[in-house]
Amino acid sequence: MTRYGHIPHTVRHEHEQRHSAQWAAWGSTYPLAYGLAAAYSGKESGDYWTANYFENDAGLTEGGY
Repeated sequence: MTRYGHIPHTVRHEHEQRHSAQWAAWGSTYPLAYGLAAAYSGKESGDYWTANYFENDAGLTEGGY
């Protein structure tokens, strides 16, 4: 079973679609902004998703976190 095995495909797809919309909105700065958000989350929470703006915006539950 994959990490996302408990998340229906359509729900997971919606999460990834939100990331695509984020990329479209942030443009070429998205990879850097996401990386900084992940680093911040790692420092604040010990993992890269809990305090990551982009993961929260895309939906933590929908992403399988």
